[in-house]
Amino acid sequence: MSNKMQSINFSDGYKSFCINDDPDRVIRFNPTDIDIVKRFNQAMKELREEKDGLEDVNINPDGTIAVDDDTTLEKTSEVLEKFNQVIREKLNFIFKSDVYDTIFDGQSPMAIVGKERQLLFEAFMDAAFHVINEEVEKATKERVNKYVSKYKKETVRG
Repeated sequence: MSNKMQSINFSDGYKSFCINDDPDRVIRFNPTDIDIVKRFNQAMKELREEKDGLEDVNINPDGTIAVDDDTTLEKTSEVLEKFNQVIREKLNFIFKSDVYDTIFDGQSPMAIVGKERQLLFEAFMDAAFHVINEEVEKATKERVNKYVSKYKKETVRG
């Protein structure tokens, strides 16, 4: 007698995205899920608020701390570690899975990257937001076109 579990199969909207074309770094989420948009906006607001508390911290281009003495180093390290933990929590909250290590691949999310000299986590958030907006827009157009074409067919017949 087999106790094989049955499965309910349907499209759940999940898509897989590799990070910077690296097939070993993949995150999976439904970019058209309205809840991900809400979570993204909430997390971004909270990250901006936390980042505002870092105004006095000087960060080197590699994400390390630029300081003058050991006391400042210790205090600044604590502040940055706390912020790093907030980044981890917010990213995992947005995507509802542990995506932090996949996204940053061992780098500090505070590393300065790109022509715009953004923090690494900001560069990722901008790119992810673009993908989510693009996918939502595409899905919305497809949905609207489905109903508009149906209406046009009825109008032509009428």
